Amino acid sequence: MPEHAADLRWPQSRAELARRHGVHVSAITRALERAVAAHAADPAAPAPPAPVNPGQPQPRYLPAEFDPWWATRPRRGRPPRSKEGAGGDGQPAVSDL
Repeated sequence: MPEHAADLRWPQSRAELARRHGVHVSAITRALERAVAAHAADPAAPAPPAPVNPGQPQPRYLPAEFDPWWATRPRRGRPPRSKEGAGGDGQPAVSDL
């Protein structure tokens, strides 16, 4: 789906960003919270994008700033399964037997 450059200029809520990236709103919220905490603990860690309306009940973010950060954020959760199996030792996964 092609995206217009003008779409990147309008601030979007976390729900709109979640739809944009195909994730749940909680994924956006948790990623932002973790990034704020990581940056507070280590100023060398990349800072998350700042909302354009700080202090408001529903923060909004510029997609032009959010999208590059989202693409490079540290991933959480279970890594994808390898083709060899769950253990990566060449043996089939238990569920494959």
